[in-house]
Amino acid sequence: MMKRISVTGGLVLTAALLAGCATSTSTYDEQHASFLAPDAGYLSLTAQEFRSEPRRRVVFDEAWQREEYALYRGFGAQAELFYSEAAAGTIALEYGDPLTRSIDRWNINRGQDKQWGAEGRVYSALGDVFYRTYRLPALDRACAGFSAEWDYRADDPFTRPSRVMFGYYCAAPGAPLAEEEIERLIASIRVDQPRRPDSGKIANGDTNGHAAALRVARGPSPKAETGLPDFPFYLARYYNDYGGNNRQN
Repeated sequence: MMKRISVTGGLVLTAALLAGCATSTSTYDEQHASFLAPDAGYLSLTAQEFRSEPRRRVVFDEAWQREEYALYRGFGAQAELFYSEAAAGTIALEYGDPLTRSIDRWNINRGQDKQWGAEGRVYSALGDVFYRTYRLPALDRACAGFSAEWDYRADDPFTRPSRVMFGYYCAAPGAPLAEEEIERLIASIRVDQPRRPDSGKIANGDTNGHAAALRVARGPSPKAETGLPDFPFYLARYYNDYGGNNRQN
């Protein structure tokens, strides 16, 4: 189960103490959130229907982990993706959401009646990606949610992953969504080392850019059709690689 770190402990508290001042979770989130330029970032979706419209992408990047959010739209279809990567060392990601739970984390799906459909698995460049189809009757959309985790830490007592991805795809309103389309879309998801990871971060040219980036990732409101309200998730967990007690950030 995903657990958000509170300001009273762990990573956020450590950052605040090092800074020599009290730092709220919200302020810390904003300080480490930025927009990403189109050709920057690790996460990409190369499906044909999304090549003509600009994508919205946000990164949360700090010492323990990197998280990315991406929104893709085109020809009435919509997809949103989340990716998390643990920093090098004895750090793993604590991720255990069932697929239905990760689907419900997105604003477009939260609180919506769903008609659940088939489950499946696609072997892609990321490894095994699990998916489940569903319909949103109120929006007349056929959708599929998907998730994957990989690069497990062999020296972690719980053998947790260091990379996690989840997201969804919804076809245009009224359009069907065949199994072949789901497989094609999942096959088009890439996680690669970017050509320019740092210079690709932008704050829209003003000091409010970091807060604006966070608003895009979380969505304009809980009833919006875009956004991931819990972003960033703080999935990173420190562990002892010599068999001692595991502890969280």
